[in-house]
Amino acid sequence: VDNIPDMLFVKSYDHRLSFKIWNKAAEEVTGFKAEEVLGKTDFDFFPEEQALAFTAKDKQVFEKREVLLVPQEEITSLGGQKRWLRTRKVPIYRPDGSPELLIGVSTDITDELSLQ
Repeated sequence: VDNIPDMLFVKSYDHRLSFKIWNKAAEEVTGFKAEEVLGKTDFDFFPEEQALAFTAKDKQVFEKREVLLVPQEEITSLGGQKRWLRTRKVPIYRPDGSPELLIGVSTDITDELSLQ
C-alpha cells in the first residue's frame, strides 16, 4: 500500500466515516501523517466546506452503490497549500450487503492543471 504512487485511503462505513488506512503518498500530498489521521475523520483535518463536500461524496458512493469518479477536487494540505486531486471512491460491502468500507484512490493533478 505504501508503494502505490497515488494517495490511497480507506474509511470505515460508520456514522463518522473514520480513516482506517492512509498511505505514504497521502502523507506526502496532505502533510498529515498516518498516525495523526487513523481513527479520525475529514472534519479533523480539512476546512469544514471541504470536509462536508468529501463526506457528501462518500455517502453518494454508498447510496448509488457504485464507483464514483471525482474529476477534480481541491484539498488543503497541512501547511495551507491548495492541491487538486482526481479521485475514485469505491464502496465495499459485507456479505449481507451492508456497507463496510470506502476505498479512495487520488492522483495529484495540481501540476497538470497549472500547465493549462
